[in-house]
Amino acid sequence: MSRHSLGTTVRNCSCVGNLNGLFCVFKMFKIIESPAPCEVRSVLRFSSARNLFAADIQRQTCEVYRATVMCEVKVRKWVRDFKAGRYNVHDDSRSGRPSAITDDMMASVETKILENRNFTISTLSSDFPEVSRSVLYKIVSEKLNFKKLCSRCVPKLLTEELI
Repeated sequence: MSRHSLGTTVRNCSCVGNLNGLFCVFKMFKIIESPAPCEVRSVLRFSSARNLFAADIQRQTCEVYRATVMCEVKVRKWVRDFKAGRYNVHDDSRSGRPSAITDDMMASVETKILENRNFTISTLSSDFPEVSRSVLYKIVSEKLNFKKLCSRCVPKLLTEELI
């Protein structure tokens, strides 16, 4: 933010002429919403190849990608890595926790569901006591792509006549 010659506070103003501050050109940037992390790192790599300082790179990325895209500490880390010879803009692979969902478990849950289409997570939980309810829900909803379905519609206001 800078103070304009007209007395207003503006963003990214570069005055071309000095006709009492009436002739001014504004650099307006289109803000890119939710960029991919590798896209932002590619911009960091390009900017660090141009020998820009990390603070300048941070300021420029915040103008285009919003202030929450990457903190200055992370920008400094990535610029340092790129100047040290790193060329890959993707995260390094990490080991992480292994999945509790196996193919055999998914197949047995699917056969149990196909036996009884009116199932609930509670009935599946009683059939598979070694598997937690949250893992069963994840298998049913995310892996097997089953959705909740309402069997009948009821009015919002129930009266004695409708019951």
